[in-house]
Amino acid sequence: MRQGLNWSAVAIVVAFVSGCAHDVVLHMQPPVVQQTGTAGSSLATVTVLDTRQPGVASSKRESLGTPMGNITFDPPEAQLVKQDLEAELSRLMAAKGITHKETFSALLSEFGVNTQSTAMYWDCVAKISLVLKHGNQEFPLTGTGTERTYTWPGDEVLRKAVVKAFEELNAGLGPVVEGL
Repeated sequence: MRQGLNWSAVAIVVAFVSGCAHDVVLHMQPPVVQQTGTAGSSLATVTVLDTRQPGVASSKRESLGTPMGNITFDPPEAQLVKQDLEAELSRLMAAKGITHKETFSALLSEFGVNTQSTAMYWDCVAKISLVLKHGNQEFPLTGTGTERTYTWPGDEVLRKAVVKAFEELNAGLGPVVEGL
């Protein structure tokens, strides 16, 4: 009797989780650009080259090792990185008193958010890795953000993990601006 009850509980959990399985489009708001000078101006222009290998930090949800759907971004990852870097670099440059425009390039090697689950919770882990280039200087930057949830990892939880990863990435931009 007890063993039959355990299998019934497992069957209920599997049925519930499979009902939650689907692909999701994670709509991200672009960062708020700090105005520097005329309306809409930006001190930093960033060109992003997406150099990710297929399958590296591909975004997906899973439950106890079972794939539960892919996660795609709107706007796409490279555009999110461009918007974030341009906004944060422009903000830091303006704070330092820099008034001339600068051009940067970024080689994006990793960007994704995945879920790691246990029987009790999901950890949503976002990772961003890139190399920011300015002239002949290179600055490797990474950001990781983790958000734990005890319910199905929906859009808001996934979004929070990505925002945390961008915050950590942006914290490494100080030395880039100091060298200008």
